[in-house]
Amino acid sequence: INRLNRIAGYVDYFSENRSFEEGSAPDFGNEAVVQLYHRGGNKQRLSLRLKRKSKGNDGVRYQLSGSASYPLTVNLSLILRTALNKSNDRLGSGFSLAINSAITPSLDLRAGTTHFYSPMYDSRVYLYEPGIPMRFNLISLNGTGYRYFIVIENQFQNSINTAISYKYQRRRLISESGSVETFLLEFQMVVDL
Repeated sequence: INRLNRIAGYVDYFSENRSFEEGSAPDFGNEAVVQLYHRGGNKQRLSLRLKRKSKGNDGVRYQLSGSASYPLTVNLSLILRTALNKSNDRLGSGFSLAINSAITPSLDLRAGTTHFYSPMYDSRVYLYEPGIPMRFNLISLNGTGYRYFIVIENQFQNSINTAISYKYQRRRLISESGSVETFLLEFQMVVDL
């Protein structure tokens, strides 16, 4: 649209080569996505994405997701991510709020929380969550619950990068009465020779 605002999208028609279920035809369907980007002054960012997917007998699924980044100071920014899914008249939702801080030129800290509600696995929500670099950090959320995360990255003399990540989750599936607590602690060191 202009240098501060962009729009992108695609339409995909697909068909699987074979079915993984004996006696059933291969799935086919279509997917359409439209995405809006806005870049404001002072490194503000806003992104909205709408996705529609129709596949075989699964019905139509919709996903609306968004993210916003707002710098509070030169070294501190606030990040908000949200997603809303609709599948077979069931809604799933989630949001994440994080703070990114460059404590020193070589030390970064990211911390935040994610809250989610998805009554069925089919309405699960995918949200990006900061974590160890070079890892897939798009998490799948279903049930109801919350997560906390903290990631610390440090660079030593331009050749050694370290990162440590701690994540805690409390989740309850809608069909269960109790909740489950899990935590994950990861460490990574990358040496550039």
